[in-house]
Amino acid sequence: MSRLNIIEPNDLTEFLFVLVLSALPVISNFIGATIAEALPLSKQTLGLALHAAAGVLLAILVPRGFANVSTELIPRVVAHIPEGFVTNAEFNSQNMPRKLRFWLLAAFLIPVWLGATLGYWGLRGQGDLLKLIVLAFTTGTLMVAIVEEILPEAHQTQDTNLSSLTFIGSFALSMLFSSYLE
Repeated sequence: MSRLNIIEPNDLTEFLFVLVLSALPVISNFIGATIAEALPLSKQTLGLALHAAAGVLLAILVPRGFANVSTELIPRVVAHIPEGFVTNAEFNSQNMPRKLRFWLLAAFLIPVWLGATLGYWGLRGQGDLLKLIVLAFTTGTLMVAIVEEILPEAHQTQDTNLSSLTFIGSFALSMLFSSYLE
């Protein structure tokens, strides 16, 4: 029998663990959204949050590539805090009710868990080459999103020297933190 036809209890335990890990960035989005509820919002604050998120995400993707994906989960979770802040602030600027904003943030679990499910069941038992191809494609997609979406939006706000320092600082701190964890 081939491994693809057998689902063992250990596979289900691993799969549930994957779902829990994949939910962590969504939870950190909620943390950022809660911070956005508590702080006064300005264009400069939004720009700083976007620069911080871009710095952390690029630190995860660029230097190490595929060295240790699990180590990078922690900085990725941290990166989603400013993303949640910005997302909730944007929803708020559209006069969206608070309850609806948080329901939409919770709905982020749907594509995350769908991707985790497809990745886990579709790639388990596959060779390293296929896994690296999927990882490279995902990394490239995220880099395009950072460079073409997040950074241009960050620069539409009140861009200052502090914005550049926030980007560089978040990048550097993420690199140091990742190096420490390895």
